[in-house]
Amino acid sequence: MSATIYAGLTNPTRCAEVHQALKDGAKVKDLSERYGCAPSTIRNQAKRHEKAKRFSVSLERDGERTISVCHVITPGGAMAAAVAAAVAAAVAAFRHYSGTLKALELPGWRLRVSDEVFALADVRKEAGPQKGREL
Repeated sequence: MSATIYAGLTNPTRCAEVHQALKDGAKVKDLSERYGCAPSTIRNQAKRHEKAKRFSVSLERDGERTISVCHVITPGGAMAAAVAAAVAAAVAAFRHYSGTLKALELPGWRLRVSDEVFALADVRKEAGPQKGREL
């Protein structure tokens, strides 16, 4: 079973709980008191969970079998476009497995994110350094 990476969701478990509670008829005010946050936060968490996209990420190379890497869940909203969300999923997987993926011979390897295919070298450039951390 592949690992699941949450890209951009601050608390995916709570987003799922809030979404389900609202579907079951709970009131926003009651949930905001239970979780200690503003009603707008509760509504935003439910929307994020509803619009989240799930991607299967695999590693492939010409003439070789595909290797499943992980599943990435990205929030909706700002990354609603399919390609933008797929890029975000590829970058999240690269950052999570950077030690392994950096060691591969970059020109021949590609990351397949659902139906989109990205050259590993391009994903590495897109990932770039993170706040004081070199990839």
